[in-house]
Amino acid sequence: DMGLKGNHTLKKLFLYENNISDSGAQALAEMLRHNHTLILLRLDTNNITDRGAQALAEMLKDNHTLTLLSLRNNNICGHGAQALRDVAKKKLGLSLYV
Repeated sequence: DMGLKGNHTLKKLFLYENNISDSGAQALAEMLRHNHTLILLRLDTNNITDRGAQALAEMLKDNHTLTLLSLRNNNICGHGAQALRDVAKKKLGLSLYV
């Protein structure tokens, strides 16, 4: 595998202020679903809404190495924020910032 999905070395990824939006968040979520090395992901200020947040929440159910996910200053509210909180409650060791 290529990219983040098959990555074996990258541990921290800072993508704040890159305007990745929901489509970028969904693509990242798919790549990180089975990533086993990334521990920190900063996606602050990227115009991510509930749709992107829900994709990231689904990814967190399968990803067991991520210990910090920061989504500050996005457009996440309501069901997207709740989906993330619900997953974070079940994952000891995960720090989530929305």
